[in-house]
Amino acid sequence: MLASLILASASLVVEGSLNDTSVAQQWGWYRIKADQALDTGYEGAGVVVALLDTGIDAGHPDLAANIISGWNFIDNNSNVTDVDGHGTMVAGIVASVAAYTEGKKWLDSLMEYLDRNSAYIIDYCREQIPEIIPVRPEATYMIWLDCRKLVMSGKELGEFFVSKAGVGLSEGSSFGPGGEGFMRMNMATTLSKVKQAMDQIRIAVETLR
Repeated sequence: MLASLILASASLVVEGSLNDTSVAQQWGWYRIKADQALDTGYEGAGVVVALLDTGIDAGHPDLAANIISGWNFIDNNSNVTDVDGHGTMVAGIVASVAAYTEGKKWLDSLMEYLDRNSAYIIDYCREQIPEIIPVRPEATYMIWLDCRKLVMSGKELGEFFVSKAGVGLSEGSSFGPGGEGFMRMNMATTLSKVKQAMDQIRIAVETLR
């Protein structure tokens, strides 16, 4: 199924220069003569982008507010539901361009939120679960929990967090040597969920004391 979609987009370039170092491998870039448009100094900010593909997940929270209109040229109707997944992926590329070029304010607020989450986890463990020592993250949204004071194998730790605490974390040894005794926690969620997870972990650890 081919469907035509119109999406709001942001600029494809930064400060007047192409920021994709792999552009030579992007045959479509030259097919639509985008290189010639760039040479004129036009950056494409504020334009709309038409996608001709297998459809789109029109209800996706990241896309719904940005879809202007669409048409299903196979069934000749306005149902542009993606039956293959490819069209939604392409729309995601357009959204990624917007995020990388216009998303600084959002990213700054996200980093502040993640910092608050990690600070909460670190303070909580220091005050209420001293058996677990969080390692302050230097990047990304994952935080390592040093659980070696619990004296469990990696398998036992994994089972303990799932069956006793009701929290699904990633067991450290699966990431390579040195990970034994550690658990990796994804903190890219709301602070309320982080608080709930930490409370459940505390209650589970208390049963070991």
